[in-house]
Amino acid sequence: MEIAVIYLRQKENESVENFLISSDKFILSLKKKYIVITIIADYYNENGQLYNFINSTKKNLDVLILDHLLNDEFDIRLIKEVARMENFRVDFIKRNTDNTI
Repeated sequence: MEIAVIYLRQKENESVENFLISSDKFILSLKKKYIVITIIADYYNENGQLYNFINSTKKNLDVLILDHLLNDEFDIRLIKEVARMENFRVDFIKRNTDNTI
């Protein structure tokens, strides 16, 4: 199994409770396919935890999984460059925010 880091970001109108519930389900589903070593989460329109990850020491992972598309050109370029230098790929897997049963 591949080693993964998961980066989650709360959606604009998503409650904290819904974010936590949907994130938990998302993480559990990914743990069936990946060895998850780190989970990073930011509030909507923030990226401090992402930058902390990028600035951390060598990353021993195969894939960085994003639950959302990045819309900031600087973030996109920065993550692509770090992925290239650290030899991991970046995947987008949409997190389902509909928590109905």
